Amino acid sequence: MRDHKNRRGRKGLAALAAVALLLSVGPLQEHLSAAIPAPTKLKIRGYMTARIDATTVAILDDQIHCSEAKIVSHDSSGERPISGADLAIGMMIEAEGIWTSHHQFAAERISVDAGLLEKQIHETAYLQEEPKDARRSRRARQRS
Repeated sequence: MRDHKNRRGRKGLAALAAVALLLSVGPLQEHLSAAIPAPTKLKIRGYMTARIDATTVAILDDQIHCSEAKIVSHDSSGERPISGADLAIGMMIEAEGIWTSHHQFAAERISVDAGLLEKQIHETAYLQEEPKDARRSRRARQRS
């Protein structure tokens, strides 16, 4: 009988220790999650090379997910919001956000430099000196 009471006492003690351990895991878990720093926000910049789907664009192999991103266009008149459907291949974009995995970037803000598309060359360039092979190329053209 005494052995039976000892077993019940050990089981109760073990159950109490398990409950205490479970209760202490909660604050420990909060402490550990507080110790892990939040992902660093970064900016990536490049020419858009593909449109994967309605909410994903690509710069080479990197996929930029922009479903929750604020998308703005910069040009000579200032900044204005645009929709994700207005993003087109060849646009210079700058995406701010975090890397979620290899080649996967979650954007919080996308800036399109529309001014680059408006720029044109308005001046003429002249050679400072004539190329060395210019005489040979003139002779070759005159013979033909």
